[in-house]
Amino acid sequence: MRGVENAFELVDRITTQTAFQLHPPLGSAFKESQIRTAFVVKLSTIWGGAYRVLFIVPSWYPITPPAAYCLDTIKGQYLVQHMYRKDWRICFHYSVARDWSPKGCTLITAVGWAAIWLFCQEYLQKHGKWPAPVGMSERVLRRSPHPWPPRRR
Repeated sequence: MRGVENAFELVDRITTQTAFQLHPPLGSAFKESQIRTAFVVKLSTIWGGAYRVLFIVPSWYPITPPAAYCLDTIKGQYLVQHMYRKDWRICFHYSVARDWSPKGCTLITAVGWAAIWLFCQEYLQKHGKWPAPVGMSERVLRRSPHPWPPRRR
């Protein structure tokens, strides 16, 4: 298991062109000139899931947090929650509560929040409910609104 001391071995800095290729909906949220840098972090969960998360650091960082996008499919029977539908960005902080502080938060904060978001997604798939206080009241939906009928023989 890798700790914080090895965390940067799991980071790949990429070009903005590569970021747009990895996640095409990115174009609906950013222009290439608005991106300061982009990188992909490989995160693993306690249940053994391994995911690549794309981080886009905008030119107005650190006023606002970087945008994060999960590049890999989260398997399970429920719809993934807490994503912005415009560009499928991970919703990992509560802007109304002003969780993000330019003085106290860094890129490492954003990576940690993305790891917590992945844990919550896997918990949702295993237990059918969202574990974090924000969002517990949201309805959990199955991936298909019409489950297949039982097989007849």
